Amino acid sequence: MWNIIAILLFIFAIYEVVKSIKDRGVVRDILNNYDNVVKIRAMIEEHNDDSEIVNAIKDEFNVRFYPATRIFMSVKKMK
Repeated sequence: MWNIIAILLFIFAIYEVVKSIKDRGVVRDILNNYDNVVKIRAMIEEHNDDSEIVNAIKDEFNVRFYPATRIFMSVKKMK
């Protein structure tokens, strides 16, 4: 029984590490493109609420919530 739990925890840990590396790559790729940063700045000026901006980033770049939030915060710091 404990062996199965240990194996499942190990698999979950590997999954989280891979997901984290993938998310960082997505954030880096989007922020390294100047046109994408300009689009995100336009979204920030267009919307009033932070959650609306994050949802717009999710829809525009087809990313999950966490990378969209990281992208939003990074562009907001650039201003």
